[in-house]
Amino acid sequence: MTVLHNAVALNRTKKDGSKHVDFIPITAWNKRATLMEKYLKKGDEIGIVGQLNTQQYENKNGQKVHIVEVVITDLTFLRKKQENNLTLEDLMPDES
Repeated sequence: MTVLHNAVALNRTKKDGSKHVDFIPITAWNKRATLMEKYLKKGDEIGIVGQLNTQQYENKNGQKVHIVEVVITDLTFLRKKQENNLTLEDLMPDES
């Protein structure tokens, strides 16, 4: 059984216009975990469908810790991170 524990970054803009990133814990099992480990790199975009899973435990200091994670049930590879910063002009053929 293969398991992958990681986090996805969600970019959002606050009401005041400032940018913020949330990191959401994810878990993938078996084939999905293998595919993600093999083909995804930091910055790649994915679409995920999953179920929220909550856990609670007591740490070594006696404090209760609550965890919320997304257990992935479906996954779509959307876009690879641009390794080089190409502009539109770089992608357009020269029309001169």
